[in-house]
Amino acid sequence: MHLKSLNTAPVPSIQDHRTTGTRVEGHRYESSGPQVRGFRDTGTRVQGHRYEGSGTQVREFRTTGTRVQDHRYESSGTQVQEFRTTGTRVQGHRYESSGPQVRGFRDTGTRVQDHRYEGSGTQVREFRDTGTRVQDHRYEGSGTQVREFRTTGTRVQGHRYESSGPQVRGFRTTGTRVQDHRYESSGPQVREFRTTGTRVQDHRYESSGPQVREFRDTGTRVQGHRYEGSGTQVREFRDTGTRVQGHRYESSGTQVREFRTTGTRVQGHRYEGSGTQVRGFRDTGTRVQGHRYESSGTQVREFRDTGTRVQGHRYPSDAKAFTLSGIKGTWDHERAGKRMKLQEPETWERLLSREGNKAATWEKLLDNNSLPFMAMLRNLRNMIKAGISPTHHEKVLRRLTNKKAVIQSRQFPIRFLSAYKVIMELHTLAVAAADSVPSRANILKEVLKKFPKSEKFKSLEWEQTTRKRLRCTLAVPLVYHLYKSRRNQLLSAASQTSFSVEVLQRYRCALEEAVQISCRYNIPPLPGKTVVLLSAMMDREHLPQDFCLPPDPAQPQEEEQEQRRGRRRKNQKPEDPLAPTLVEVGALLSVMVGSSAEDFSLVLTDYHTWEEVPLDSDLLLQNVRTVTRRIKKISNMTFEEDVLREKMAPFRLSEQNKVDTIVVVTDRPNSEVDWRIQRYREEADTRALHVDIQIKANEYRSHRESRFPDPNLIYCCTGFLSLTGQLHQVNADLLGWWLCERQLPSGGLNGRPEKLPDVCYSWWVLASLKIIGKIHWIDKDKLRGFILACQDEETGGFADRPGDMVRRRRRRGRRPGDMVRRRRRGRRPGDMVRRRRRGGDQETW
Repeated sequence: MHLKSLNTAPVPSIQDHRTTGTRVEGHRYESSGPQVRGFRDTGTRVQGHRYEGSGTQVREFRTTGTRVQDHRYESSGTQVQEFRTTGTRVQGHRYESSGPQVRGFRDTGTRVQDHRYEGSGTQVREFRDTGTRVQDHRYEGSGTQVREFRTTGTRVQGHRYESSGPQVRGFRTTGTRVQDHRYESSGPQVREFRTTGTRVQDHRYESSGPQVREFRDTGTRVQGHRYEGSGTQVREFRDTGTRVQGHRYESSGTQVREFRTTGTRVQGHRYEGSGTQVRGFRDTGTRVQGHRYESSGTQVREFRDTGTRVQGHRYPSDAKAFTLSGIKGTWDHERAGKRMKLQEPETWERLLSREGNKAATWEKLLDNNSLPFMAMLRNLRNMIKAGISPTHHEKVLRRLTNKKAVIQSRQFPIRFLSAYKVIMELHTLAVAAADSVPSRANILKEVLKKFPKSEKFKSLEWEQTTRKRLRCTLAVPLVYHLYKSRRNQLLSAASQTSFSVEVLQRYRCALEEAVQISCRYNIPPLPGKTVVLLSAMMDREHLPQDFCLPPDPAQPQEEEQEQRRGRRRKNQKPEDPLAPTLVEVGALLSVMVGSSAEDFSLVLTDYHTWEEVPLDSDLLLQNVRTVTRRIKKISNMTFEEDVLREKMAPFRLSEQNKVDTIVVVTDRPNSEVDWRIQRYREEADTRALHVDIQIKANEYRSHRESRFPDPNLIYCCTGFLSLTGQLHQVNADLLGWWLCERQLPSGGLNGRPEKLPDVCYSWWVLASLKIIGKIHWIDKDKLRGFILACQDEETGGFADRPGDMVRRRRRRGRRPGDMVRRRRRGRRPGDMVRRRRRGGDQETW
């Protein structure tokens, strides 16, 4: 049945506004049918919360196919019935209409979501037949109605259900998931519900013990903030291994004790249990985070004391407040009202900065065991120069030689060698202080020079006087008195040093022992067979390192012989005598790797010969001396000795001699060693680890890595093109310009912009310019002066550059790219050797 629309006067302004096709959104319209009819003709979407119009008006509005969302409709059944025929989706929270109206609405297949329905059973039954999903928080319908609704397989979520047992039983059989905060049903009903395996989350349960027992058997996880059950019930619940998180528990001590045995983690802000209960809970190792604890005094008092200091609270102003605060100790009236701070730890840095670098400070740290091993090792200089007592020297020496202390420090041998360098520097100072005291004869001569001479002995000098005549002067009382006072003065000045050579010698022995212990236990082991290829062609220059090696006992004699034979270079910078050389650093690294390897071989390499060096000693420093002596002997070999060395059985990497790790220690790139290793890995089909350690790799660049041409290659290429008559194909101007830029202000020529001028580079550049006809582009006078400045005045030889020492015999290349000037059977790896058989004219290749 349709309702007629009300006859109201049209409003022209609104009508005109609708003709523009503009979209209008409003919450309330009170107008007649024609106005709304005209507005609907525009196809505009209208959203409003309340409409009070006639049936005709709404009927016309529905014909536009517009979607209407409203929370409350108060219209007749016919109006809503017509509205449903449009297929529009309606969502509302409350409908108060008759049964036929809702029935017609359900036939449209529209989805309806509402929080409360108050309709008859038949209405809800029809609505369920549409297969629509309904979500509601409260249903008050008959059992039959809900039963029919469950048969549709719809999912229902609600917070409270008040229905009979059979109804809920039928509902559970559908396998639907139900989440509710409170259930008030009988025991059998809940028992049936638990058998479905549905997950239930609730904040409060008020049921009997057997019911909860059945519920726990399903393995469901329960999270709640408060439980009021008996001890037996909670005990059964804990056995399931369920995790419970709650803010407050009010149960007996026995119950909580049983609960703690399950290992469940509990986090709460306040616990009001007995002392025994809380103590038992702490024994489980559970972590408790809370802002305030009111339990047995001793434990919580210590916790509050630290927490109060961390938060910066003020100290209690009186004794009563101090007692109530729970801070341990007695009340201190001087701290009343002051802000409390954590006690600062007494470390060696704080004590040293407060009391100064004094002997008493170091002795106090050593007596209290407050000085860690690493700090003691790094402060040996400070302790020795401060002048600690002999007793404390003994403590330091015992600690340095203690095997357990060295192993626990986990320091590499390099760190102990750094301390060894400090001792050597102090040893130099001690020796210089001892040598600063002149001899007795010199002291006496110094005293006698102060007396005036007579005319008779004016031509005589005390420096030329014999020892017997000098001793006669001591018979004069004044001379003897001046001599004694001067000698005592010099001796007292020399004795002011707080360390002696004997003490430093003991430190040297202790550090050498610590190096050996560290080498054996603190270096990680290296499994398998390891081969270290150490270059025997490294320079002997010193590296600015913070460690040094113990001196070789045979070294002073060799140094004296070299000083007699050799000459000091001009303008040579003074080198640190304690700094290790490249050879020593390479030998140290090689022996350290070998000390940690399971199977180790040390091989000395040059351009053609690989020689294995046997290491018979178990001492690291002794093996380093052995390697350095062998390298020095190889560099001083004559030509005949070198040929004999090549004929001996050399070390080779072959398929029969497989290795797991190959370590190359050198000061520059070596293409021949890399080629041999690559060839071995291909022939033996092994994945041996190759580690290349270049001690001075930053100063030696490979030609492949340089973006500049090489003068010696330019000389070879231009010479080849000149001989073949193809030199005209070269851009002579461009090449000549680059070669002329190699001349420096000193007149010499270098090979690349980063290189120094050199005689060899000068020859290659000059010869290349002569070949291409551009030799007149350089300054010949400056180049002539550079070459003549390289000549030695005594021997007549030429050095690489002015100021360098002339080399007597250049046997091997000193830089990358230098060639060996000796005739050998094979010029390089892979060359064929030409031999002639005995007794025949056949040649074998």
